[in-house]
Amino acid sequence: LITSVETPAGSAYVHRAHFLDEMVKLIPEGVAKFGKRLQDIETLADGNVKLKFVDGSEAVHSAVVGCDGVKSRTRKVVLGENDPAANAVFSGKYVYRGLIPMDKAAALLGDEMARNSQMYFGYHGHVLTFPIQHGDVMNVVAFASKDEWKDPNWVVGTTKEDLAKDFAGFSTHVRDIISMMENTDIWALFHHLPARTYTRGNMLVIGDAAHATTPNHGSGAAMAIEDAYVLSCLLADVQHASELRAAFQAFEKVRLYRTQKVVATSHEAGQLYDFELPGYEDDVDKIADNLQKRMRWIWEEDLEQEVADAKLFYAAIAKKKY
Repeated sequence: LITSVETPAGSAYVHRAHFLDEMVKLIPEGVAKFGKRLQDIETLADGNVKLKFVDGSEAVHSAVVGCDGVKSRTRKVVLGENDPAANAVFSGKYVYRGLIPMDKAAALLGDEMARNSQMYFGYHGHVLTFPIQHGDVMNVVAFASKDEWKDPNWVVGTTKEDLAKDFAGFSTHVRDIISMMENTDIWALFHHLPARTYTRGNMLVIGDAAHATTPNHGSGAAMAIEDAYVLSCLLADVQHASELRAAFQAFEKVRLYRTQKVVATSHEAGQLYDFELPGYEDDVDKIADNLQKRMRWIWEEDLEQEVADAKLFYAAIAKKKY
């Protein structure tokens, strides 16, 4: 054991699908429309924006908040097709993902190793396990390295032999975990280069559309949730559509640096966990010291202060422009 890392407030886990099921209950019936794929966004003379969809349909609104993921079309419109940060780039890592019944995992690994979050480090790879679904299931994410990703698909099939080969040099515990994984698909990990802006006119990107990250800090979804909270607090102060642009600019003022720092430091963390980070390599004492410090700024953010700052920016921008 190199070290144990604990959050001051403790931690809890939930399966993302179950979390989304609860969030959907807050959306009024008839508001959401599914099966749409954005093709383009046009800013109209009156300041409204027209969304054009692949199926030929269109919609006109006062503004657009694009939360359309790592392959965001909205991002390309905001930044421009030829912007170097318009498209996500391969991070050099890919993962295997698996769900193992906790009883099965505990029988093989023991309760201590199976029922508590663990991370196993190795050369050019690492394995993360943690309990989900009220402790009934062990979630496994196994990371490996690759110089480039040539396949147009980001999820591709492989074999149990390839999976075993990627982790052949790891400990018995890791090999036991790998042996229980049934799904051998690999997921390429892409992330965004820093965008110069998150907004243009009455368009804004948030979440993965703005700052897609590797999962090494476990904070990708958290940043999207923070985005939504800060933005919703700002929009509560908007009295007229003409003020939306100011709200979007204020949002960017408080969110751009933090979210892009998460992307950069998450990529660095992947190198740290895989004994690749210059200055650390496989020095477990230096790694342990780093692990005790590196997440504090993410965990201990004062979001209420961030909202207060955003509202001050909003008031100043709105007063100046309108």
